[in-house]
Amino acid sequence: ACHFLLLWLEDAAQVVREMARVTKPGGLVALFAEPDYLSRVAYPDSLADLGKMQNESLALQGASLDTGRKLAAHLQAAGLRDVGVGVISSLREGVNMELVEAEWEMLKADLSVLPKVDLQQAQRDMFQAWESGSATWFVPTFYAWGFK
Repeated sequence: ACHFLLLWLEDAAQVVREMARVTKPGGLVALFAEPDYLSRVAYPDSLADLGKMQNESLALQGASLDTGRKLAAHLQAAGLRDVGVGVISSLREGVNMELVEAEWEMLKADLSVLPKVDLQQAQRDMFQAWESGSATWFVPTFYAWGFK
């Protein structure tokens, strides 16, 4: 099993093949929480802009932004059977500013890699969108499994 790992690898398919190789017959290979940043949904425009900047930063750091959508293909290419895939969803009831603050800390770390990003303005934009109740911020995060 792995979690938020494959997006950082140059050859994720090779790692999945190796996971399949060392799995006992009948065993399970599970891939948890691999995002697909290229499928991000963000609103209003200020959040969409922050998302684009985060994608740029992650790409500069070596992340593969579309890893999530490739999980089933990696498992099938590794020769696994009964491959399944899903997307972690979330339901928002009101605004939990503690979660927004935690998301900001992660976003801030990513944005700090980019030159000339006004982090104070970015934080104001993000918090204003959430506090107004208009924010949508969803990065599809996939999970998948297959049996040897």
